[in-house]
Amino acid sequence: MDRTDRELAVAISHLSFLRATEKHRLYRSVPSLEVLLRLSRDDLADVIGRRLYTRSWAPDRLGPIVRRDMAFLEQRRISLVTVGDPAYPHWLAEIYDPPFLLFIWGKPLPVDEPLLALVGTRNPTYEGTTAARSLAREAADAGVPVVSGLARGIDTAAHRGALEAGGATVAVLGCGIDTVYPAQNRELAARLIGRGGSIISEYPPGTPPRQFNFPERNRIISGLSRAVVVVEAPQRSGALITADYALEQGRDLLVHRVAETSPRAAGAMSLVSDGATTVAGMSDVARACGDAFAAPTATAAHRRGAGAGGARPAGPPHAPAGVQLALELEAELEAELEGGGNG
Repeated sequence: MDRTDRELAVAISHLSFLRATEKHRLYRSVPSLEVLLRLSRDDLADVIGRRLYTRSWAPDRLGPIVRRDMAFLEQRRISLVTVGDPAYPHWLAEIYDPPFLLFIWGKPLPVDEPLLALVGTRNPTYEGTTAARSLAREAADAGVPVVSGLARGIDTAAHRGALEAGGATVAVLGCGIDTVYPAQNRELAARLIGRGGSIISEYPPGTPPRQFNFPERNRIISGLSRAVVVVEAPQRSGALITADYALEQGRDLLVHRVAETSPRAAGAMSLVSDGATTVAGMSDVARACGDAFAAPTATAAHRRGAGAGGARPAGPPHAPAGVQLALELEAELEAELEGGGNG
């Protein structure tokens, strides 16, 4: 993707009033940012094929925003990939509403190899945390990259487990690529990138961690994956949203056996009651998923992230305004997201 295409894609990613398919149509129809900024609202409606009632189309303000974003993306060596590009993950491209654009910090995403998602509550038991780390280590040892959401609790344990085994892991954000949420995981995010993993988001820089972003984020976690393992999840856990997406997308939905004795896993056990298979390790996962994880196709770079030579951050992921916002919102959002995010 050359600079002209990158500028145009970044600009279109800011048009939150458009659906993903409409963003892709606009991207295919308009040759450059300069042409996009000359369109009226009616012109825009003609391109996407429906009337627009929004007043959010403000091309005079969009140009400076894109220039700011491009400076940040180039400084941090963040890559972009649009749906339809050969580098776009095939598993994600096949879902009902794949993201128009992915911002990728770190190593390019695996295109067609199976990934394993581990999700669960932000407030796990000790046993749940241990189970998530152990399964993530086993996945890394088998050459299977682990996907999660970089949230507190099970997500953090999953990323750490994969890194402990020298494997690659992918973190999907519910905010812009310039903000690590929660802020306490900035060091983990930097380690993840430095070890050959990836941090990704469909949201442009400057997007704060709003509650409604996280269910959208969860469809990407499941969409990237061949199977989703719910470790611990109470009845109102956002991890159950990821589980719903997994079923909708035709992914294997599994529940870790630790949930059978956990006081914080009523939601996970309801999945078992509905037919989800329980697993305790990668051998169980491989058995439940047929041949998908029996003979991993991961390249050596993804088997061992530490030697992958992925892009290293110039420093811990941050943008001053974004981090400050995350710090201010963290206490308030954590309680809300337990019932609406991946937790």
